[in-house]
Amino acid sequence: MKKKLVAALTLAGVLLMPVSAWADAAVGDQIVTIGTNLNDQQRQEVLKYFGAKDNAQIISVDISEERQYLSGKVPDAQIGNSTNSCAMITYTKAGSGIEVFTNNINYVSADAYGSALLTAGVNDAQVKVTAPFEVSGTGALTGIMKAYEVSTGKPISEDVKQAATNELVTNAELSNQIGDEKANALINDIKERVAKEQPKDAESVKKIVDDVLKDYNITLTDEQYQQLLDMIDQLSKLDIDWNQLAQNLQHFAGQASDYLKSEEGQKTMGQLQSLINQFFDWLRSVFSN
Repeated sequence: MKKKLVAALTLAGVLLMPVSAWADAAVGDQIVTIGTNLNDQQRQEVLKYFGAKDNAQIISVDISEERQYLSGKVPDAQIGNSTNSCAMITYTKAGSGIEVFTNNINYVSADAYGSALLTAGVNDAQVKVTAPFEVSGTGALTGIMKAYEVSTGKPISEDVKQAATNELVTNAELSNQIGDEKANALINDIKERVAKEQPKDAESVKKIVDDVLKDYNITLTDEQYQQLLDMIDQLSKLDIDWNQLAQNLQHFAGQASDYLKSEEGQKTMGQLQSLINQFFDWLRSVFSN
């Protein structure tokens, strides 16, 4: 799975600018965040990729908003001096869950965005993240959270924004070592355990992290382990609806399984199996000759 990084950090924290908010977002409503450093041509290309409706609300995100949540979490060089990542939220019916698509994002995975968004309380939406050229994607989370607040009129607390951003960065860092799918599954399983057990102290949080790492047979470096532990400890202290988060995480995890069971998923798996069979047939022919 391709890695993704500049769009995710934009999604995590822009909430200081006074903007008018919709009373409540309805199914089908769209809101787009555009990086302030895009020129007119790039802006039009992004809107075309999104397929944004004429009545979609558009807001801007600048580098100062990204830095508010990313500084200290990733190197300044990775944040950069400009905001180029963009995102669009399309609200879907209750219970549909989060679906994320990325384009030109080379560090943060779509699943990492989805998991962080659930932590931030964004539950039912299709989200697209892109940039006019390849970027890391870390900044996109800031824009998405800002868009959610503007469109729903529901503020996200600073603690939750910081935690969601931290989760996104940790997920991306772990993905470099153990892969996107395993990193996302690991973090979501830990979050589900936290939701179920409601740990009251750091030792209880540590036990959950250790148990899940053991279940996955994953060994991390001391630095990776401490980063994961600190992130989960931060999450465990959030004042959020943990029961709702656990339900949404289970739904989110089940979407991949549902896809594999679908006609399209089965077709894709069949094509993959066919390619594998052809490869082994070729190997046999080589050795037989």
